Parts: sequence; structure tokens; C-alpha cells
Amino acid sequence: MKKVNWQSSRIRNLVDGSTPFMEIALPEKRTIRLWWTRGGAYGPQVMAILYGHGDGEALYTLTSGCGYSKTHAALEECFMELGRAPRGFKHLNQYLHSYLVGGNYYRVPVKDWLAYK
Repeated sequence: MKKVNWQSSRIRNLVDGSTPFMEIALPEKRTIRLWWTRGGAYGPQVMAILYGHGDGEALYTLTSGCGYSKTHAALEECFMELGRAPRGFKHLNQYLHSYLVGGNYYRVPVKDWLAYK
């Protein structure tokens, strides 16, 4: 993952100009937000920004290619950076529903915030 450069027009336009399709509130005042980017040669990609990592800095990752779950890949990279993940993360489609608060907002309770290997 790379540190967010808030001066980058690509990141500013995405963050300021659109609503994330998924936002996950994590313990320890961390948040992951996911956005779809414009399509390129391999179609739309997912940009994930992890807020509250380290000394409050933000990190980001951008998927590339096609033929896999870009949402799962972006979340996995964020969780690997943190060294922790929600219970049941390996089964993305099954576990998300239990953390849904409403709309595109999810919250992971402390009891389900486990070490990730």
C-alpha cells in the first residue's frame, strides 16, 4: 500500500467527486473506504483508502487486471497491512451481511476483529 498524496488530482477527484460504494468502520478508529474508478483496458478498478493507520496517515491501494473479485482483493490488501481482519473474511459474500449497518456502511465490532495471517 502507498501513502495517500492528497495533492494528486486522481485521488482528489475520486474522493471529492463520488460516494464510496463501501465503507467499513473498524476498531481503533480506522476506516476503509472503497470506490470504483473509471474503466480502463481491463474495466473499472477498485481504489481502497485505509484511514487512521499508524499516526493517522491514510494509505491506498488500486486493483488492476480482470477475472477476480476486485473488492475482495482490495480489502485483503488493507487487512494484510493491518495484520487483522473481521471474522470470516475468507468468505466475503457470507460475512458482510452480518456487519451491515445500512446502505453501504458496515461496522466490525471489537469481538470480531481477529489476527490475520
